[in-house]
Amino acid sequence: MTDSAIIEADVNKLLGLKPKKPIVWHQQLLKGLPFSSLTSFERKSGLDHRTIRDLVGVSNRFKNPVLPLAGSERLHQLARLTSLATRLFDGDLGAAINWLTSPAKSFSNETPLARAKTYVGVQQVEDLIGRLEHGVFS
Repeated sequence: MTDSAIIEADVNKLLGLKPKKPIVWHQQLLKGLPFSSLTSFERKSGLDHRTIRDLVGVSNRFKNPVLPLAGSERLHQLARLTSLATRLFDGDLGAAINWLTSPAKSFSNETPLARAKTYVGVQQVEDLIGRLEHGVFS
């Protein structure tokens, strides 16, 4: 299994979804992820409920059974970052969450999760994880 396949399998688990191929993920995100994916991620990740909903862009009053496109994309990105960080810490989800919620010098003491509020920020967090995996500490 390739690294990307392993990460997508982890994303599926975090979101409580059946395995999907990349083309199916694209279609699912366009339709919107089920709200149950959000609650599954809240349970499995250990991240603060309010933090997750803030990053996904839905309020506590949100009751629609399907997340909007933007929220679905953000939730998928958040699950992907969580998976990548967990791999960085040899499968230790708690260490990954601690890293994601701790200030990072690379981001001027902003946490990786705070940086991940934008697409560009998500790319920067993924790049940092990749550099750390390969021992590049610049």
